[in-house]
Amino acid sequence: MTPPVEESITTLLKQIEKNASGFAEYFRTRGFPEPSFEHGNNLKLGEELPIDVAAMREAAIEASHELHDLLLGPMGLIVECSGQQYLLLWIQYIYRHRIAYKVPIAYKVPINGEATFSESAEACWLNEKDVSRFLCVATSQHVFREVRKGTIVHTAAPKALLNNPMLEAWTMNIAQEFWPSLTRVVDATEKWSRSEEPNESIRLGYSLAHGTNENPFDVIKDAKRNEQFVQSESSHEFFSSSSLVQYLATTISGISIPDALNHRVIGMSHDFLTPQPIRGADYCIKILQNLTPSLKKDAKVVSIRAERYLRLMDISMKPFNNARERDAETWEWLFSMADKRFDFKGIILPQDARMAIITAEWTG
Repeated sequence: MTPPVEESITTLLKQIEKNASGFAEYFRTRGFPEPSFEHGNNLKLGEELPIDVAAMREAAIEASHELHDLLLGPMGLIVECSGQQYLLLWIQYIYRHRIAYKVPIAYKVPINGEATFSESAEACWLNEKDVSRFLCVATSQHVFREVRKGTIVHTAAPKALLNNPMLEAWTMNIAQEFWPSLTRVVDATEKWSRSEEPNESIRLGYSLAHGTNENPFDVIKDAKRNEQFVQSESSHEFFSSSSLVQYLATTISGISIPDALNHRVIGMSHDFLTPQPIRGADYCIKILQNLTPSLKKDAKVVSIRAERYLRLMDISMKPFNNARERDAETWEWLFSMADKRFDFKGIILPQDARMAIITAEWTG
C-alpha cells in the first residue's frame, strides 16, 4: 500500500473549499437548498450522485478529516480515539429502545414536531435521566436537535431511520452484533494468538459477547435471500457467459433463477471445504485447491471484495470468522500458494464502484 502524501493545512483548506463549493453548486443547479442537518440533502431514497459530484464529496470529506487530525495534534489523536467508543452507545440505546419510532407514535407527535425528554422516557418506559443523557450525546452528533432545554425535534438522520429499511438494518447490525463482538477481539488474539481458525475467533469474539458457544451463522432465518444475485447480474451483463454456481446443498435447493438465464446459470451443491482441510491451514488456499480438479485451461476464478472502508472492514471481520481483507499482493500470493497453475491477472476497480473484481486464470 502506497503511503498517503501528507498535505499542509493551507493545501487542505483549498481542497475543502474547492470541492465543497462544487458539491453545493450541484444542489443549487437542481433547485435544492444546500444540505443541512435538519433537512438532509433532499435526494430520493437510493438516488446516487453523479460521478463527478460524488468525487468532490469524497475529496472534501477526506481533506476535512485530514485537517481535523492535524489540528488535534499528536496527543489529541490518541485522546479522541477513547471518546469515539461512547458514540456507539447512543446508537445502541436509540435502536434497542426504538426511540426514533416510539416517540412520534406514542404522543402523536408529527415527524416535524417536538417531544420532551420526559415524554420520550414515558413513551419508551425508560428512566428520564438516562434518556436525556443518551439523547444529548446524539444531539452532539446532529441526530435529533434540542430546540429548548429538555425538548428535542427530529433531524434528517432519525427521519432516515423511519424511512430507510437498509439504514435500520445497518444500525441493528452495528448496535446488536458488531460492537459487542468487537469488544472481545483483543481477548481472542491473546488466547489464540496465532490462530486462523474461524471458530476460535467466533467463540471468544461474538460468542462471549452474546453469552453463547454457537456460531452466529449456524442459523439462517431466510435462506432464500441467498440466491446468488452476483451470478445473475453477471450473466445479464456478459451475454455470452455461462455460470456454474457452487454452494451448500441447503442454499442451492432454494435458489430461484430467472427463466431468461436458466440455460446459462446452473446450480450445483458443493462444500468448498471438502476434503476436510488440515487444522491450521489457510481456508482460502484450501478452497482454491479444491476448485482445481474441475477447471479447464483458460477457466477463470472471479472474486469480489469491498474496497471502501477497507481497514475498518478488516477489523470487523475478525470477531465473526477470524477473516481479513487482502491487498493485491496478498491475493496474488494466495493463488500461488493454492496452485502455481493459477495465473493471477490482477484486480480491476470499475469507475464509481465500491467493489473490485479479482481474476485468476487456470493454466493447467
